[in-house]
Formats: sequence, C-alpha cells, structure tokens
Amino acid sequence: MVCFELTQLELMKLHNIDVQKSSFQAQIWVEFTIHGGALDSNLSADGAVFPMGADGQPTFRPSAGWYMEQVDFRNAHSVKVVDSKWRRVGDDILMAGRYEGVFSEEYQLEDYPFDQQGLTILLNFNCRVGGPLPIELTVSPKCKLTMSCIDVCPPAREWSVNTKMRLNSFNIGDDYDTDRVFPALSITAQVKRKPMYHVLNLAVPMGLFSFLSLIQAICNDNTEGSINHRHQMTLMMVLTATSYKMAIAGKLPPVSYLTWLDKYTLSNYLLIIAMALQSRALTQLGGDGEQTGTYDRVCTAVLAGVWGLMHCYFVVVGAKSYFNSGTNLRDSNLRDCGKSSKFVVVEAPSPARGLPIPKADGSTS
Repeated sequence: MVCFELTQLELMKLHNIDVQKSSFQAQIWVEFTIHGGALDSNLSADGAVFPMGADGQPTFRPSAGWYMEQVDFRNAHSVKVVDSKWRRVGDDILMAGRYEGVFSEEYQLEDYPFDQQGLTILLNFNCRVGGPLPIELTVSPKCKLTMSCIDVCPPAREWSVNTKMRLNSFNIGDDYDTDRVFPALSITAQVKRKPMYHVLNLAVPMGLFSFLSLIQAICNDNTEGSINHRHQMTLMMVLTATSYKMAIAGKLPPVSYLTWLDKYTLSNYLLIIAMALQSRALTQLGGDGEQTGTYDRVCTAVLAGVWGLMHCYFVVVGAKSYFNSGTNLRDSNLRDCGKSSKFVVVEAPSPARGLPIPKADGSTS
C-alpha cells in the first residue's frame, strides 16, 4: 500500500458562491508526499507508467505520474487540471497539482442572512482500497496552508473567509456494502455572510411597514371618522407589504424551509394583517363609545407588545448566529468532520501577525 500524505494546501481562488444554483467555484493547489518513494524504482519512473511484466501481465507497480492521473473530484460539476507535476526531494517524492472547477454544495440557510457555510471540495483517487493498487490518504499534522483568496476574490464583498480550514481523510463507500471503496480527502473552507445588505434592503422595510401600521392605531383619535380612515390605511399597508414580499421573493434562497428572513418577514406580515382586522372590528363597534375606546387601547397595547417582543427575539437570534465563532453545526460537512478521528484543522498564517506566508515552491515571502 502506498501512503500519500497531504503536506501543503493553497486555496488560490474562491468565487461565484451561488446559493441559487447550490454551487461555488474554486482553484486549489495541493502537494502530497510519498515518504521513501524515491527509493522505489517503479514509483520514481518518469512519466505516467503502468509497467508490464515479462509474462505480458501488469505488475501493478505504477509510477507516481500515473497515480497523479487518478485524481478525481466527486462533487465537481466540471474541473480542469491547470498544472500537474512531481519531483524527487531526497528519499521522498512530492506530487503537486493545481485544479480549478465548479463544485456542488448543499447550503444550510436556516440562519440566512446571518449564515455560515462550509464549502467542501471532495478529492479522491480512483484506486480501490481493496483493489490491486490500494493507497492511503493522510493529512500531515504540520500541513502548510495558504489562502491567497482572502479579501482578494469577489466573495470578499459578500462573504468573509475564515483563515482556518478543515481537512478530513476517509474512505468513500465505507457506509455501503460494496467493494467500491476509494480513499478520499474533504477540504472545507468556512465562510460567513456579510448580512448588512440583506438586513437594510429586505428586513428593515418590512419591520417599518408593521411599525407604521401600529402608529396608525396609536395616533388616531377614537372617533368614527378616524377609525374608518385607520381601516383604509391598514388595508393599504397590507397591500404594500404583499407587493413588497412578492418583489423580494426573487432575492431569497429557494429552499423548502423557512429561513430567519422568511420568519421575520412572515411575522411582520401577519402582524399587519392583525392590525387590519382590529381596525375592521372597530368599524363594526362604531366610534365615540367607552367600550370602543377600551377595546382599542387594550388591543393596541397587546399588538405593540407583540411587535416589541418579536423584534427582540429576532435580533437576539440573528446576533447569536452572526457572532457564533464556533463550529456551525448546521452544516453537515463541518458536523461530519468533527466526528472523525482523521479530522484536522489548519490555519493560514496572516501577514498581520508577522508570520511568513509559504509559497507553492516551499519558500516564504
């Protein structure tokens, strides 16, 4: 069995994080080390060689170049090899490759727009674990990480990229009763959405609509003319909120469950409808009556309390999701990695800390 140890990783590009299409684009550079591989004449043979024996049968002793051609990405819509090479360093063989592609991702959007996502690239070698060419993928505890995409790539305007990445080596197919089990490596970068645009343009207007409906109930006099006018205004606010909700529907992620923004928008919408119903009930009771005034004050106070408690709840939930610096357990990639004994977290050095940044050739800047 040949052991490939991941010793260096660079996330070079990270862009087009598309929630609508459940995909993202990335370019990575990976370097694997085969310790003692240079001492093996078959592994260190030039080219992608799969030698044949004197009897005309395959020896199943391919070269490192052949192994590099077996790299695959299970969750890629499309991928291309930008560069692929290997070299001998002392007794070891270093295999390096640069890959760029479009990868699928299942986004967890319950906390949208305060969500954090784990963007995973699933790399594997097409060599069966139980086959004639078994290999093992491991992650070096001293794996070097470079993230040149931070604050450079387009996501920097909408997402902030965590300097830590989660690496997990495992076997694809272990959970199924099959002999098609392949060594794999998951590379997960964590990103956090910058929510200000969504809050100001999608959430705040809906909250103001419900607040304006509440102001109508607080400021109007308890007269028949004022009550009728209030009834008309609250109905207009219902139509305004309905139109606005339809207008922003295209900007919301198409998921089958309710996100934070969906719940907030729906809560304000229902509150506006409740205020409209209360105004309609007042028109039936008529104005200028003590009973009508008591009913109006009690209902208005209850609706005002509901408005205040509702906004306190959503502010607390949103802030808790946004400032959560720990593992986002909503994301299945991060949750599954945390249970693995081969799970490793590596952090990219930052120039702000005065640490050198490793380059692809192993030197520092």
